[in-house]
Amino acid sequence: MASTMRVLLLLLGLVRNSNSNGGSSRARAAPTPTILYVDATNGNDNNTGTDAGAPLLTCMGALKRVAGLSTVVAATRANNEGEPTAAANAERRLQLPPGGVEVRISAGTYRYTAASACCMATSCGGTPIAGTEQSPLVIRGMPDPGGHSAGAGVVFDGGLKLNASLLRPVTNATARAILNPAARDKVLAMPLVLPPHVHPSIFQWNGIPAMPSRWPNTGLGYVSKVWDEGAVYVTGRTKGPPPHYSREDPIGGNFTLATMPTGDWAGELATVGFGTPIFSGYFANDWYAESHTAARVGVGMGAGTSPATANASMSVKFEEWSRYGICMAIEGGCQGAPGRFTVSGLLSEVDVPGEWWYSSAQQMLYIYPPPASHATRDAAVGDGAAVPLPTLSTPLAGTLMTLGGSSYVTVRDITMTGSTETLATITGGDHNTVGGCTLKNSVGSYFM
Repeated sequence: MASTMRVLLLLLGLVRNSNSNGGSSRARAAPTPTILYVDATNGNDNNTGTDAGAPLLTCMGALKRVAGLSTVVAATRANNEGEPTAAANAERRLQLPPGGVEVRISAGTYRYTAASACCMATSCGGTPIAGTEQSPLVIRGMPDPGGHSAGAGVVFDGGLKLNASLLRPVTNATARAILNPAARDKVLAMPLVLPPHVHPSIFQWNGIPAMPSRWPNTGLGYVSKVWDEGAVYVTGRTKGPPPHYSREDPIGGNFTLATMPTGDWAGELATVGFGTPIFSGYFANDWYAESHTAARVGVGMGAGTSPATANASMSVKFEEWSRYGICMAIEGGCQGAPGRFTVSGLLSEVDVPGEWWYSSAQQMLYIYPPPASHATRDAAVGDGAAVPLPTLSTPLAGTLMTLGGSSYVTVRDITMTGSTETLATITGGDHNTVGGCTLKNSVGSYFM
């Protein structure tokens, strides 16, 4: 019995010694994160953001607040010999407080400005985050009061919002003559002055993308007969300067389309201030995509068009030279390329719901409202219907979120839309996570 008691006392002594040296028979509670609140309606970036009743206004405002809560440390990247690099010595990162930081973004639309974009990289003027597994940075969209799922109502929007009340039926006689008769009374128009750097490629009608007009509406167009391969020039390989060309003096290839389009391409091309056909596809090699401007289009224009086929085909003459020319044997198969392409840039091809065409010369947008939008279309043309006007916008912003050289950052449950560049980028760093986010309706890459 005595020996048993002695063993028990020794064991109790070991436990007591372990506790006195910082050990514990129970796991220590992990430190809780610092919470920052962001609200698009009630926020102010001059607030501290730690009180839900006094939130911040923008994601960048929250990140500046994160910087104030953190310690600036030197980056730890090293070269192959294990020595810190010069770039690492020059770069600083934010060491988060114990438990890290959680940025809770309330439901709402957060309009992009260069000063409000989420920047966590030196490339955009921010500071990378040096998080850890125990002290991460979490940026999350919160559920909206209507009960939608997290992030459903949190939108980072870089789009240019347009005044949809200006939409009207097309009344300009020239434009009506160019429009396809089947779409003439369904297409709407509005004056629109875009910033110089904005080249529209998507418009959104109540969040539904409307795409540039194209022919054919589905599938591809094909070459049926090549009359002239056109001038060939390869920069750095062909001797002499590039050959001169113009719309009045075109030097490109000449071919006939396999299918006759219904739009009045020739009439539109001949009308100042309206569209020019742009052909994009494969004309010589199956691996070489190219785009060309049509200088001339017309029925029976081919160099060898016979009277029997003149009224049933359309021929095209490209304005400029090409790298390989148009394969003369294309109708018989030319290295596997059947001469396939699409055509864009024409008002006359705005002929199905969800298409648009913009004239920079007229500063006028023509749009055929997308499907399932008839009610808002009726309201837009001012017939007195008790229906809200559509929300109409086009991408305008740069990158909405940049994460570079950071670690242990999580971005979740946020919708990002309306960029003319890459919506969000992550470069370098480690243990970063993006989840539950929706990226949509932008011109460049969605994520890199």
